[in-house]
Amino acid sequence: MTPGKLAIELFDEISKIPCINSHSHLIPEEARLLQDVDALAFFQHAYPAADLVAAGMPAEAKDKALVPGVPLAERRQIFEPYWDSIRLTGYSQCIIESFSDLFGFPELTGETIGAISEAIRRHSKPGFYKEILKNKSNITISLMNMDDLVDVDRTLSVPLPRLNRFSMLHSRDQIDAIEKDYDASISSLEEQVEVIRKTCEQWKQAKV
Repeated sequence: MTPGKLAIELFDEISKIPCINSHSHLIPEEARLLQDVDALAFFQHAYPAADLVAAGMPAEAKDKALVPGVPLAERRQIFEPYWDSIRLTGYSQCIIESFSDLFGFPELTGETIGAISEAIRRHSKPGFYKEILKNKSNITISLMNMDDLVDVDRTLSVPLPRLNRFSMLHSRDQIDAIEKDYDASISSLEEQVEVIRKTCEQWKQAKV
């Protein structure tokens, strides 16, 4: 269904409102630029990958199809039988929307997959995070979720470390890792809570 004039006008006006991305997991731009990313690589994300599994794609086929390295044409042949089953899920539509909005390709097909991949590579250069997040998406700041405090580009994001590794313990090895990473000794619940308290104080000082 084609949106009406009023819907288009509302969308345009809403798009002008600066927003905050309250939950992000982007890796640093420097690390992203070292990766070879093409149109199928986006389906490695846990959510669209789970859709592929639900559509019947075997794990071995999924790994081969989604990871750059094998020729794209071969990977496309593995991917295509499952694409029709997942192309209308919310996760797939988000990927297609980005291909359309950023590169002008409204569909992922055998005819467009190569061109989309080339467009992704052309845009993968220093500053493309700012171009997409601030200039294109009008995101003022992103809250970067992380398990331990790491540096982020403060012009684009603020760190949002979580206490998952402290509170979701399943083994002694995890406690050993916390002791090593946080220079602590933990032999009781009270000591574990004290490590959490000190860690939160450190995070507060770092302006998370």
